[in-house]
Amino acid sequence: MIDFDMNNRELDKEIATKIFKLAVIAKSDDFYITRLGDFSLKPVPKYSSDLDSAYLVLMNMRDRGFSYNVGSKIQNNQLRWVASFHTDGSTPIFHEAGSLSEAICLAALEAKGRKNKSSGLKNVDYNENVIYIEDYRKK
Repeated sequence: MIDFDMNNRELDKEIATKIFKLAVIAKSDDFYITRLGDFSLKPVPKYSSDLDSAYLVLMNMRDRGFSYNVGSKIQNNQLRWVASFHTDGSTPIFHEAGSLSEAICLAALEAKGRKNKSSGLKNVDYNENVIYIEDYRKK
């Protein structure tokens, strides 16, 4: 089960290990990617707070057979970002967050977990007021 209260760097680490299958080590100041035979450490990308890095998550999930939608909605006079992933015939996994990057990461982790376990995980309630954008990079 995904801990939705984890901080952004914990979320970034989860994306690196579960979506990108990278080996990650923790040091006192941050998380780092390590490779066999390579002793240089590179910080884990900020997938949950950097839109360019979150775009890599979208493309990785697409390459693994997932369709996606991203968009925004207004809830209680606040802008909320929504991301969803699904495969053919599956119920979409929706997640919303205060940033598009974070919504993408949360939805990707849950969709990947559901595909691996073939079990229904709790979805964020779908709201018909969501405005979907096929690919924000095309604009």
